[in-house]
Parts: sequence; structure tokens; C-alpha cells
Amino acid sequence: MSSTFGGITTALNSLMAQRRALDVAGQNIANAGTVGYTRQRANLQAITASGHGGLYAGQISEPGFGVDVRSVDRLADALTDSRQRDAHSTSSFAAARASAYTHIESIVNEPSDTGVASQLADFWSSWQAVANAPGGDTAGSAARTQLLSQATTLVGSIKSARSDVQDSFVAARGDLNKVVSQVNSTAKSIADLNDRIRIAKVNDGQANELTDQRDQLVLQLSELVGATSRVREDGTADVSVGGSTLVSSGRVTQLSVSGAGVLGDVATSPVQLTWADGSAAQVSGGQAGGMLSSLNSTYPKAAAGYDAVAAGLISSVNALHSTGKDLDGTTGVDFFSGTDATDIAVAITSSRGVAAAASTDGALGGTLADRISALANSSGGPDAAWASYVSQLGVESQAAGRAQTVQTTVLTAADAARSSVSGVSIDEEMTNMLMYQRAYEGAAKVMSAVDEMLQTLMSIGR
Repeated sequence: MSSTFGGITTALNSLMAQRRALDVAGQNIANAGTVGYTRQRANLQAITASGHGGLYAGQISEPGFGVDVRSVDRLADALTDSRQRDAHSTSSFAAARASAYTHIESIVNEPSDTGVASQLADFWSSWQAVANAPGGDTAGSAARTQLLSQATTLVGSIKSARSDVQDSFVAARGDLNKVVSQVNSTAKSIADLNDRIRIAKVNDGQANELTDQRDQLVLQLSELVGATSRVREDGTADVSVGGSTLVSSGRVTQLSVSGAGVLGDVATSPVQLTWADGSAAQVSGGQAGGMLSSLNSTYPKAAAGYDAVAAGLISSVNALHSTGKDLDGTTGVDFFSGTDATDIAVAITSSRGVAAAASTDGALGGTLADRISALANSSGGPDAAWASYVSQLGVESQAAGRAQTVQTTVLTAADAARSSVSGVSIDEEMTNMLMYQRAYEGAAKVMSAVDEMLQTLMSIGR
């Protein structure tokens, strides 16, 4: 049969359980604004009475011994967390690509009065001015001098912009190194937390806050490199990148950046992330994935755009200029030197060296200059090549911007879904606190009633 003091034990168990439940609710309220915190719940279960054997087996029906907190559960949903990590990974990828396109557009600076398209138009107009005044008089000399000045400005703008693209590539590659360094550091922190979580689980300790910290770091890795996570039975988590393990319990595999250090090497040696053994890491998400895409595609395309317009200028103008005669009757001279935007230069050093006359003209003719100015409208000329690149850049940049906007919306929805499942509701926690408080007060009254009963029994005995 139950002891006379059993009621005190039941009340005491309830007091301790309700107090711990109050502590859990208070912990939730205290961390309502903590980033990455997952709300917790005290799992209350009834303490059953011990069975009786022998003569009284099955004949005695006793109440249990109150309530106990069997566990403090962390209210996380693995599927919701996975969707949030995927959303952060995709959003970071889109943001990195959109940022690269925005930077390239600032270099290209089209349409504008100082862009390559405008300077090309001024260059062709200068040739037309020479065609209108091809002689060596004051007007002709001024037109030729203006042509060389405009050509030098155009060449300088193309080379400078091409150099800016190269510098941006080098800077972006340096930023990728910083991202990978952060990935390795974060992975090490996750491995350390895995060890602490495992030890806490083995010793029946509380690991909910440690798990929150680790999951927040995994989320950061998703943003950085598109990482995914799988939780083991012992509470530790394995983190993978592109199907290969980055963190396995307490062990970490380092990542590094390899490949082209300058734009010219991208075609033969693309920038990539590699593991410690030298094998390539398949990174298609996160900030690093977006940066790799930009380094291997966006920046090379920009460089190719400038190289195309420079090569077009060199080939088309030289092809005509070399057939003409300058004021001294000299023929076979190229107007430009170089092969592309990295080394293009004006080869003519004197205004008298400008070949404006065709081979069939006299020395003061302007037929050739007129033909060169007409290259502005050539379907395969430098203007067409530049317009094609600028148009393509605009389309791709707009698409990247739209993708970023869409993914930002998806990210917001994923964060909201995670918050609805695992976030703290102050109203709900306050309600729980009132419920636990009333239960605590009730248990205290039960203890008081049992105490009064015992004192009455003791006084009767006297």
C-alpha cells in the first residue's frame, strides 16, 4: 500500500517538474531575439506507481507519484531546416553573380557619353572630318591631329577598361580565397561542437544550445559554399559539399582555391576549389559557387568583349589604312599596332602619317578616309561587336538581377517557415509560464494539505 508520506513525494516531484518547466519557458523568452535559437519544451510524463506482487497482485489500484521532466525537447524540423539551408545557398549564389554583373556594368558604363560606343562614334567622325579636309593646310592638319587625339583616347579607354576587368578578376579571386578560409574555419568550429555535443549526450547532459550553435554554423556554410548536413544518431552532424565530406563528426577536410590567377589562363585552367588530396570540389551553390561562375564566365566574357572591339579596330582599320597614302606618299603603314585590348596602340606618331588618300587618289585625296569612316556601319565591324557584347551583358545582368530578387523572396519565405516551426512566440511562452505557475501553486497546496493531515494524525496520537 502507498506510504502515508507518499502524497508529499508526489507534491515534491510536481514542484520540481513545474519549476524546471518554468525554467525552460524562461529560457525561451530570454532567447526570443537570439539568431538561430530553437525553442524548447519540457517533456512532462507521469511517474507510474510501482507494481505489487504476491497476495495483492492485481488487487491494489494506486495513483502514480506525480510528474517528472523526462527530457527537454528541441523543437526543430529537419525538413524545414534543410529547405532553409537550400534557400540560403541559392540566394547567396544568385547574389554573388548579380554583384559581379553589376561591377562589370559599372566598368562598361554603357550607354554614356564616355563609353566605348560614344568614343567609337567620335573616332569615325574624326575620319569623316579628315575626308572632308584631307590636305596639309591648317584645316587638314587640325582634322588629322584631332583624329590622332581621338584614336589615342579611344585606345586608352579600351585598354584601361580591359585592365579594370583584369584587376576585378584578381580581386574577386582574392575574395574567393577569403571565403574558402572562412569555410575552413567554420568547418573546424562545427567539428569542435560535434565533439562537445557527443560528450554531452554520452553523459546525459543538455546539448540543445550547442546544437543551435552548430546548426547556425552549418547554415553559414550553406551560404558560403552550398553545404548540406546529415545528423547522426549520436547527435553529431556530417557536412558535405558537392557530395564530398567537409566535416565528419570531429574531423575536417580542408578546401583551397586553385586554377587561373589571371584572366588569360582561365580557358586552360579554370578557377576551382580543391580538396586536400588535390581532387576538385564540385561547388555549385553558395557564395563560392556564384563567385566561381563569375570568375570562369562573367569576367572572361567582359575581357573578350573588349578584346573583340580592339581586334576589330586593328584589323578593319589597318586593312584599309595600309592600302592608302599619307601626305608624304608613303603606303603600307598600319594605323594601329597590337592584337587585342591588352596591347592595342596608335602606331601613327605624326599627323602627316595618316593615310587619307586611296592608292588611286592624289596625295591630298580623302577617299580612303571616307571609306574608313564608313566602317562605323559595318555589320561585322568593331561597333557591331561592341554592341553585341553590351546587349548580351545587359540581358545576362537583368536575368541575374531577377534571379536574385526571386531567391530573396524564397529566402524570406524559408526563414519565416523556420521561425514558425522553431521560433519563440512570446505569447505562447507567457501562457505556458502561467500554466506551470498554477501547477506549481497547486502542488504546493497539495504538500500543505498533506502536512496538515499528518499534523492532525500526530496530534490525535498524543
